[in-house]
Amino acid sequence: MNKLLILLLASSTLTLSAHASVIREVERNNNFNQAQNLEDFFSNDYKRRVENSGVSDWEWVSIKGRGNGTYDYYVFEAFAGQDYIFDIDRGMSKRRSVNTELGLWALEGVLLHEQDDCYSDNGGELDCSRTWLSSDKGSNHIFDPMFSWTFETSGLFVVGVGKFYTYADEDGFGFDQDGQATQQGERYKLNVSRSLPFATQSIDIPEPASLAIFALGLIGIGAARSKQRRRR
Repeated sequence: MNKLLILLLASSTLTLSAHASVIREVERNNNFNQAQNLEDFFSNDYKRRVENSGVSDWEWVSIKGRGNGTYDYYVFEAFAGQDYIFDIDRGMSKRRSVNTELGLWALEGVLLHEQDDCYSDNGGELDCSRTWLSSDKGSNHIFDPMFSWTFETSGLFVVGVGKFYTYADEDGFGFDQDGQATQQGERYKLNVSRSLPFATQSIDIPEPASLAIFALGLIGIGAARSKQRRRR
């Protein structure tokens, strides 16, 4: 079995569910290899303050994170053309405020996006306006980052949570220079919303049996052509 699949299965058994799609951060999720699995916890139920919850063809999961001096990483699967929204809620609150940063990577270590504050659409220009902030149901401060992303390729990806000021590169947060992680007592909520894969996929993947039959057919055609050449 693929090592990455083993990691995903192992982390999924450790994740504690407090609601249909509200889960707790599970340590240790301090690097890409230990990233907490979000698959199997997405729901299309309605939950107040979660972007696009209750919207047709969308689903979401919400993670309650607690600081302990380490960066937090979460792994999930995405398909080409699929839309995601990553949103920090209640990082900046009256109690235990934390100025979070978000990072997005392909699991192979390719940094796709890093964001400290405000909102951006697919990694574009930041919107820090009152209009955006009032539309973000779970935040009351521009220091809670949110961004949308449309994936160009299919695969496994990682979203990470750090603390201002830190730096992201291909290995995650805080490498090659000093960075900060959330500290003991600091809390945040990370909401991940996504469009359903079937709403964006246009290519049907054949079943294994169909692929086998197709391959045998090609072998048969090749053998017939070889016989014709020998006869000539």
